[in-house]
Amino acid sequence: MLINGTPVNLYGAKQLTVDFAPSTQNITYEWNPGARLPLLVDQRVTFKELTVVLKVTGSSRQEVNRNISRLHALAAGEAQYKLDGYKGWVFIGVLQENPTAKKTVDPGVYKMTIKATGYMRDEEQQVIEIGRKSQEYVFAEGTRDTPVMIEITPEFDLATFGIYGIAERGIEIKNLTKGHTIYIDGLTGTVTQDGQNKFNDVVMFEFPHLQAGEQLITFSENVCNITLRYYPMWL
Repeated sequence: MLINGTPVNLYGAKQLTVDFAPSTQNITYEWNPGARLPLLVDQRVTFKELTVVLKVTGSSRQEVNRNISRLHALAAGEAQYKLDGYKGWVFIGVLQENPTAKKTVDPGVYKMTIKATGYMRDEEQQVIEIGRKSQEYVFAEGTRDTPVMIEITPEFDLATFGIYGIAERGIEIKNLTKGHTIYIDGLTGTVTQDGQNKFNDVVMFEFPHLQAGEQLITFSENVCNITLRYYPMWL
């Protein structure tokens, strides 16, 4: 098991158990007076919960508690968990509450419980090479919407370029320069070209994302090479 890339066994710890709670779904479901059927107004998927129990060892209770403190420090802030038995998955989140530590009959062994709230995604980033097309059906792995990075490299100078089906009301990009790649990154919330901020040349109401499953993405012209990068996310 790794926390932020550090093996927990460096601090005398071993993963014992892992439990996940399904992601929370916030649903607004109304049945208006006179209506024959209810109406699904809104549906949003939010946090998933993780509980990990660790066996923490040391030569004395003092050393065990120091190891517990080091593990607590690893998990502080937003942390990334790679769990034994869940190859290819990464849980990213923050502590839901302070970790707990319980003594055992052995003075050199404690049980530490970490509870975190966050989300689960694949460790490996998926790449979809679209190339120069006016439209493309793409399939996104996973079971929930996921942010996506779009790379746009124009073959010619363009005044504007539009992308639709990947964000509400589409995305319009202005002042594209031949051979210079624009990155619209839904993961970091940035728009750049040649390492410089290009947000002022983009009109969009939300950052791009992919729905789980198949969707159609269209482009105003087929003169830009398009690449999508995303991490499949799971309920």
